[in-house]
Amino acid sequence: MKKFGLGVYLLLLGILGGSLITLGMMVAPIVFKAPSILPEFNLTLFESGKLMSQIIVRFNFLLGAIGFVVLLYEIISFIYSKRSFVYLILGVAIGALCLLFVFYYTP
Repeated sequence: MKKFGLGVYLLLLGILGGSLITLGMMVAPIVFKAPSILPEFNLTLFESGKLMSQIIVRFNFLLGAIGFVVLLYEIISFIYSKRSFVYLILGVAIGALCLLFVFYYTP
């Protein structure tokens, strides 16, 4: 059960990292350079920004869920597995930064 929990935790962190890379490297350039890719698709820079903000708001649901799971996993694993305090601090930092982005930077 312990290895299964660790596997799910690492899978969620991988999904989070992959989705962040996808949003930054693939989605943002396509959204902001849409008129040069498809000339008949006329979007102003303002409309592109509104579209990208809607994508980020929808991404916040995934980010918030993973932030809560990270916090929960790190606290439970610190209590029951007697892991190092450094692991707890790093895990809480990841969870806190996810939740800070969701609830403070993009409300």
